Amino acid sequence: MTTGEYDWAKELAGQWPTDFVLVEMVRDEPVRVTAGPCGTTPLYLAHDDTSLYGSWDMADLLL
Repeated sequence: MTTGEYDWAKELAGQWPTDFVLVEMVRDEPVRVTAGPCGTTPLYLAHDDTSLYGSWDMADLLL
């Protein structure tokens, strides 16, 4: 994906009429998680030394 394609997809996500979750990852940078305008999307996160895990159900994240 080119930078232009990514920026276009990110802009479209921000225009979504209902709630959304956008997860952005860049090498050697912290993960950025953005919720839609209502901020009501139920996403639970957990991590270990190498991975980030997300689920709508907290019980899924028992490591």
